Amino acid sequence: MKKIVLSIALFVTVSTIIFATESAALKKSHLVGCWKYITQSRVNDFQKITNTIAKEDYVAEYFIFEENNKFRHEFINKDDVVIRIFKGKWKFVNNKIKIEYVAFRYTLTLDYFFLDQDLVLGQHFNHIIFRKEDVLNPMAKNSETL
Repeated sequence: MKKIVLSIALFVTVSTIIFATESAALKKSHLVGCWKYITQSRVNDFQKITNTIAKEDYVAEYFIFEENNKFRHEFINKDDVVIRIFKGKWKFVNNKIKIEYVAFRYTLTLDYFFLDQDLVLGQHFNHIIFRKEDVLNPMAKNSETL
């Protein structure tokens, strides 16, 4: 009887670890890529970053999440030139994403979810929305259209 209980406990433990690993890999595969800024709520956790750059200085904003848990937050002006790049690290913490900027000490731990091709960072009336792009380097896409 003890062997059966131990076997069941071992099976449940291994299954849980495998499921958790697959879920993390699946979440990571959805997040990795290039995301273009679409819209935001009036109040959001990214205002500290976006307030450092005058809105008229840039016309496009991208988040690029890489496989190695690094990211780039890029701002591009009307001449398709990157005027500011913030880099950092990201990781999943429970059911949230933790984003740590390295150029300055600023960390966000946010709820996130996907709506079709959109990534929503934040919750309720405190969020920012990015749309999935097909490239990892937004400047490569912009230079193709010139």
